[in-house]
Amino acid sequence: MKKDAQLAILFALGALGAWLWFSRAGQAVAKTAGETVSAGVSIVEKLVRGERNNNPGNIRISANAWKGKIPVTQNTDKSFEQFDTVQNGIRALGKLLIGYAKNYGLNTIRGIISRYAPPTENVTDAYVKAVANEMNITPDSKITLTNPTTLFFLVKAIIRHENGRVYYNDATIQDGVSRALT
Repeated sequence: MKKDAQLAILFALGALGAWLWFSRAGQAVAKTAGETVSAGVSIVEKLVRGERNNNPGNIRISANAWKGKIPVTQNTDKSFEQFDTVQNGIRALGKLLIGYAKNYGLNTIRGIISRYAPPTENVTDAYVKAVANEMNITPDSKITLTNPTTLFFLVKAIIRHENGRVYYNDATIQDGVSRALT
């Protein structure tokens, strides 16, 4: 009986050691592949393009000198901007949207999204409806993009539409929005 108990303990310790080793190895592999592993969970979650690029608004490469922008010569995407942090990617999205209001007089979801996601690349009407529904306003309601709450909810709705989910917590989004407003 004593030998059986010792074998059971050895087996349990071996299984625990194997689980820890594979769990840590999985995290290391996931990090190099642009994926995440939650602590204690063996499921690997793949990041979508906007998340991998720290550009949850999927802003196309442009001549804009965004804060935190990865230089085009180092950008591995070749179609979309990449940023050093997600907060700077969210900042760029906020600045772009504020620029639409300031430079083009766009102050409705329909006007903003029609410019941001033109029908040549998107199903713009569905995009407008999704964002308006998430913000609980009509597509033609007038909005003020310099209002921090309005900009936060618009940015969050665009992130959801562009990435199929909102991967970031509200504090991260708020940080990026606050940077856009300064």
